[in-house]
Amino acid sequence: LQKSGYRLASKSGKGNLLEVHPTIIIKRKMNESLEPRQWINALRPASKQKRQGREERRRILVALFPKQTDGFEGWGKDCLDAAIAAWAAWQYAKGAEGFFAGPVEEGHIYIPG
Repeated sequence: LQKSGYRLASKSGKGNLLEVHPTIIIKRKMNESLEPRQWINALRPASKQKRQGREERRRILVALFPKQTDGFEGWGKDCLDAAIAAWAAWQYAKGAEGFFAGPVEEGHIYIPG
């Protein structure tokens, strides 16, 4: 993609490719009141393979997308992750607070909030 002219987004500049990690975003939302260095070892979301993990994602998505009338019921785990990734991209695009984690050469992972 970079050979085609796309640039990776990073803390050093805007790009048009954004890497996100839905499970980390859910973890961040579960621990919003904590500082970044504290939340990383705090509450962990249940596996998305389990019902509890999918329910955690649904609850958080309902708060993020209050106009979504179906409450994300019936959405599979990958669709829930796609909605989380879409929310993160929307946050980045509108310039919301967030930060990047990981080394630049491996691709920064954007974490809103």
